[in-house]
Amino acid sequence: MMSDRNASAQSAGETAAYWFARLRSDRVSAADRRRFERWLGEDPENRAAWMASEAAWNTAGEAAADPEILAMRRQALAMRPDAWTSRWRRHAGLAAATLVALLGLSLLLPRLEPWLRGESAGSAAEAPVYQTAVGQRSTVALPDGSTVKLNTDSRILVHYGGAKRRIVLERGQALFDVARVPGRPFVVEVDDKLVTAHGTSFDVRRSETAVQITLLEGEVTVERDAGLLGYFREPVARRLAPGDQLIAIGEQPFEIRKPDVERIVSWSEGVLIFEDEPLDYVVSEINRYSLRKIVLGAETMKDLRIGGVFEPGSVAGFTAALEKTFPLTSEIDESRNVIVLRWRDSSEPL
Repeated sequence: MMSDRNASAQSAGETAAYWFARLRSDRVSAADRRRFERWLGEDPENRAAWMASEAAWNTAGEAAADPEILAMRRQALAMRPDAWTSRWRRHAGLAAATLVALLGLSLLLPRLEPWLRGESAGSAAEAPVYQTAVGQRSTVALPDGSTVKLNTDSRILVHYGGAKRRIVLERGQALFDVARVPGRPFVVEVDDKLVTAHGTSFDVRRSETAVQITLLEGEVTVERDAGLLGYFREPVARRLAPGDQLIAIGEQPFEIRKPDVERIVSWSEGVLIFEDEPLDYVVSEINRYSLRKIVLGAETMKDLRIGGVFEPGSVAGFTAALEKTFPLTSEIDESRNVIVLRWRDSSEPL
């Protein structure tokens, strides 16, 4: 019977082989790299298995030339204590035994994943791209009658090959109005989340820290994409009802809220609606639509409560409204291309 220790080593070796292949694929995402780094730091066994996989690859004559992979290898080496040497040797045999599978995965993964997704082999390279600049909005009509409204500084890739309609939201925010086509699911991929629509209307926003999915009508299912391994295990999914908003932050459990949906999608009508929101939040939203950003000149300003309807991209109109409502003044700093909000001097009229 295999000991727990040997079983652990084998599991780490198999996972290292998967990650080695995944990180060399054309479709590796920032979320994939974050998951890899978390796995690498969870157990010294994982680092030893990763290093053994690299050693086996290099022994076979293939240099790992990708700069990001090399950086990860240097990080692993720098953090390896001397006590890992024995673990590394123990994993070397296992890594050599799985080298053939690792080589096959690394070569086939870019072609295998589109097939598993129901796409043609060349669809990724041929996918139409639609994007907006900062402050711009656009409406995209898709071949099946669906429409996508793109918010400021947004970018999507459209894959309509095979049996699945797939949209990749690479950045920004989009409002989807999906035509029902039996037998052809409509899936939006954002970060490592998959949103499957069932003839519906929903808003998806991708920020630096979170993914936000708001359902207006119909029904959607949200799940995490675990990459190639996800095809071999049951996914954890959440089904949303109209008015639901799902917040996904990293690997944390999904959070469901009941927001004011009209305010969430007000951008699609050319306005931004705020109701008793802190100034620092409102400024961050206004800044999304302008190359010239607003900055707060004092920490004491951030908790001022703001309400109203504002035009996206009009930072001058927004700051003018603030100056009429609060004891604030604004000043353009050309060197930084920003508008600085400051407390008005007590000698000046309100």
